[in-house]
Amino acid sequence: MPVNPGRRIRRQIGLALASECGCDRTIRNAVTAARQAGPSRAEIDRARAGSSFGARERAAVALACAVRAGSPAELHNARQSALAYGPSRQDMAQVKRFGRRTLESAKRGFD
Repeated sequence: MPVNPGRRIRRQIGLALASECGCDRTIRNAVTAARQAGPSRAEIDRARAGSSFGARERAAVALACAVRAGSPAELHNARQSALAYGPSRQDMAQVKRFGRRTLESAKRGFD
């Protein structure tokens, strides 16, 4: 995972986080934004399910979803799993910050 998650992984995280809200507009906006980053339909579906095909991307999405869940145990497990794919603590902190910003944005109306 790069220190600054790329557009594609940010959109996958956004889809995973937006899929939980149940708001059609938020989900539609997240899907539209994700399509602009170039993922396939299967990748979009996988992200909406809270996962990804790539191991590093899957770890980043899981970490962001753990931030959303707010469970210390889930966050610890996601962090431990992500470490297996080589990201630094700085990389993981960046993903967590992005996840939090995305959740805050979704609460205001996903942009």
